[in-house]
Amino acid sequence: MSSWASEIVVLDSGSTDNTLNIAKNYTSKIFISESWPGFGVQRQHAQNYATNDWILMLDADEQISEPLKIAFYKQ
Repeated sequence: MSSWASEIVVLDSGSTDNTLNIAKNYTSKIFISESWPGFGVQRQHAQNYATNDWILMLDADEQISEPLKIAFYKQ
């Protein structure tokens, strides 16, 4: 993903897996939220850390499909 994304932002809110260590391999823009205000508010918080005009948000249980990857590479 880092080959076609100009910025990767991770906002972690209490993961208990290896999320933070994995994220460090792709970005230094890692933020931690101690509270859980809900999905909508959490996404807004993450959006505040992004600096680009376009944002693609993915939750931990989501993946980018092959057709979408191809479309990104073509752009």
